[in-house]
Amino acid sequence: MNGKMLHMLQITVDLEALLRSMSALGLRWDPRQGELDVDYLVHAGLRRLFAEVAPQPFRVLPHPTHAGRRWVLGYGFEDASALAGKLAAAPGERRGIVIADGIRSRPMPERWRVGQRYRFEVRCCPVIRRSSDGPLTNAGRPAWRRGSEVDVFVARAGSDPKRNWTRQDVYREWLIDRLGDVVEVDPDEVRLTGFRLTPLIRGMASRDREGRRRFRRVPRRPDAVLRGTLEVREPDGFSRLLARGVGRHRAFGFGMLLLRPVVGE
Repeated sequence: MNGKMLHMLQITVDLEALLRSMSALGLRWDPRQGELDVDYLVHAGLRRLFAEVAPQPFRVLPHPTHAGRRWVLGYGFEDASALAGKLAAAPGERRGIVIADGIRSRPMPERWRVGQRYRFEVRCCPVIRRSSDGPLTNAGRPAWRRGSEVDVFVARAGSDPKRNWTRQDVYREWLIDRLGDVVEVDPDEVRLTGFRLTPLIRGMASRDREGRRRFRRVPRRPDAVLRGTLEVREPDGFSRLLARGVGRHRAFGFGMLLLRPVVGE
């Protein structure tokens, strides 16, 4: 990594202030378009505020006591005091999206112990990019086009429709493959605990006449929460895995591994 210590960060975001900042972020949202991509909004707001030291990967969670706020948990290489300093130096209209006394941090271990076991939870976007067109549908069109991002479950079911695939089985295999050899995971302990198709917003390279960045709404993507138990095998690689995150769209609320030590170890 970069030689700096990795920190677990908790940032309290004022969702109402973040929504008010949409214009400054160049975003336009019409409720008739459907659900707003709050994770992209958090990404854009924190990047504008903290630049390259904004937490990534991160996870947006409901605030336990305040409906108008969100907790953003994430990993980064700056601690709470450094982020608080950046917040204090930012223009007033940017500062409002983060609660000033709502930034916390905890250093992660400098050296993980081989054999250490953790319960984990990860919200991920299990997609793969296809190198060829998909099988033809009943309408005579390919199920997906070459270069498209495809739900791994849809891709697997399309390639072998005679087998009774389940999302849990396919997503479990996908996750274990991406965790790699730095950890050991018992497949029987991995469970799919949440799933939905999520609308996403992504930035475009082009800008409008006023110089603001254009955005596009992309097709819904699989949004899965998986839980299980892992055992550390390669400490340095595990640190890199936490800092990098798992799967695609890691800058937008996916891929953060939340850890909890196994009781008694």
